[in-house]
Amino acid sequence: MDTEIYVKRGFMQNKSQILTLPFLPLSLNQMLGVNRWKLKKLKDKFQKDVMLFLNLAKLKPYTKPVKIVVILEFATKRRRDYDNYTGGLKWLIDCLCMKKIIPDDNSKYISESPKVIFREAKEDKTIILLKGARNG
Repeated sequence: MDTEIYVKRGFMQNKSQILTLPFLPLSLNQMLGVNRWKLKKLKDKFQKDVMLFLNLAKLKPYTKPVKIVVILEFATKRRRDYDNYTGGLKWLIDCLCMKKIIPDDNSKYISESPKVIFREAKEDKTIILLKGARNG
């Protein structure tokens, strides 16, 4: 399922926003076996990169629960496990909270577990779809 289908089905109508990142979150396989100092550096770099794109995107904040769909586009056709990207998605959602786009990452503000969709593409990319009632 791709972004266009979400738009046609009404997911992206009013109060919705899209953020596209030209990279993927780290997988658990990339995180496992790395010492805590290296993992901290990986996390800091990933979050710094995400924050740069959040600053450029100028997303408006939400005050009510949101639904999050994350589309991970891969340039290679390798099989992947959905749960292998939970750590990187956590860091991504933490960035949304740090920028005050979402007040917190608890169930009060994220109405359901983020949906993750994998699809093939020409280049690696992460697309974040946010839908909910914004302030004002």
